[in-house]
Amino acid sequence: TAIGPGGIQTATTYVGVTAARPAPAPVAPRVVGNLPSFPVPGASFQEIKFFESGYNPPALGARTYSTQFDHRTGHYINWELHLSFPAATLRYDFSVYAKYYFPNGTLFGDQTVASFVNPGWPGLVSNSGRGWQRAGFWKRGTYRVDLFVNGSIIGSSYFTIY
Repeated sequence: TAIGPGGIQTATTYVGVTAARPAPAPVAPRVVGNLPSFPVPGASFQEIKFFESGYNPPALGARTYSTQFDHRTGHYINWELHLSFPAATLRYDFSVYAKYYFPNGTLFGDQTVASFVNPGWPGLVSNSGRGWQRAGFWKRGTYRVDLFVNGSIIGSSYFTIY
């Protein structure tokens, strides 16, 4: 009902509200274990960790890990890949290809990160991330990150924006 200088007008309308399609239920991180297609012999997947940062991520010992990030304050959400292998005898150069998926399962973005292993190294920690310099652009939900080397998946995990 509206009342104004022209009188009183009443109207009725129907507004239908449907529930949003639920996001896929998060599952436990996929652990691939031994990686026969990885360039370094005997390589094994250990874990993927996540941390939030500004444009430049903090040094390895100064990161705070989580799988839950606030949509109001999140900037860049970074993955950190941990692999182990017998001490390398040669230098190995390769790329880690990362695919980020929105909560609804569609591709959010991808990236290729050049990486290497030097002789004597018993493992690898590599990282990169996606996001924005200004906070507040992440949409709520659970995102998946898949990591590949030489076309083979080496690990997958999830983080949630709340």
